[in-house]
Formats: sequence, structure tokens, C-alpha cells
Amino acid sequence: MTAAAWASPTATWADPLVTWTGDVYAVNATATLAQGTRGRWEGHVVGAPCDVDGCDKPTHARGWCIGHYQRWRKDGTPGGPLAPYGRPAVERFWEKVDRRGPADCWLWTATRTAKDGHGRFYPITGKGVLAHRFAYELLVGPIPDGLVIDHLCRVRLCVNPAHLEPVTAEENTRRGWRDRMAERCA
Repeated sequence: MTAAAWASPTATWADPLVTWTGDVYAVNATATLAQGTRGRWEGHVVGAPCDVDGCDKPTHARGWCIGHYQRWRKDGTPGGPLAPYGRPAVERFWEKVDRRGPADCWLWTATRTAKDGHGRFYPITGKGVLAHRFAYELLVGPIPDGLVIDHLCRVRLCVNPAHLEPVTAEENTRRGWRDRMAERCA
């Protein structure tokens, strides 16, 4: 296939697996579609919505959006509508926490932020929150406006609400410096 044929929206070309005509792929009669081939389902329109009922995301491969395509590669079926990670956020959160006694640190065991090492949790697809803030709001309640959560234990991966306190950003910084200075002078 020439570069000009690829660039033309009305060009026609064929290879052993797929025939391209305008904006439609058609699987050749003798082609066998296997995982990893360039083929798409017959009559698939490029940029059309996902073939899974209820999903209007643009297609990625095999007529499915990226989420359904990845589910198919993992589970062998594209499944139904995509839910945020498929299970409730609270259930997914607690399986990533090493909970010990009520007075001990409950350590976050999953993703961390690169900048400062706090735990990072994704309650919905693509939207990350700090794990200690999620734990505080889940177990204590909303964080008051204008306040941040301070780790009283000074362990950034701790999500135990008994070790978390809402304070002003200024107070949080002061406490952090106070503790660092105490470590250096000790």
C-alpha cells in the first residue's frame, strides 16, 4: 500500500487480512482473525461507537472501545457496560490497606505519588485521590473547607483515621518542620 493510498479517505487497498474501502474495514473471506492481528470485524466503521450495548466510546480495536478491548484480552469476553473498575470503591480500598490494631498505623500498600510518597487511590476511572483523605472522609466525614489532613504519626502511607487530623496547611507545614528539626537535633 502506498502512502498516498493510506492518506486518501476514498482509497481502496487490501492485504491478506483486511480490505480497506473508504472508512470501512472488511475481513477477507480467507482471513482468520486471531488475537493481535490487524483485522477488525466485518463492516466496522472507523471512529464509530463501541459495539457493546450501552457504550458510546470510540472504537479502539475489534469494534470495541479501549476498556472493552482490554477486558476481552484479559477475560476473553468484552462483557457489558463498563463500571468503574467493576467493584465498589470501598471494597477495593480496604484490600489495599494493611490494617493492624486500632492504635497502629494502617499502611497503604498500593500506588504512591511520585512527588511525596503519599498513597494514591482511584475510586473512579482516571480520578485519583490521596488514600488518607479517602479514608478520613469514609470513616470520619467530610474534610472542612480550607483544611488539609495531617498525619499525627508522620507516616505518609498511614490511613488510620485515629492518626489523621484536619488542620490548616500552615499548621501542617509547621508540624512537619518541627518533627524534622527534632530528628536532626536528637
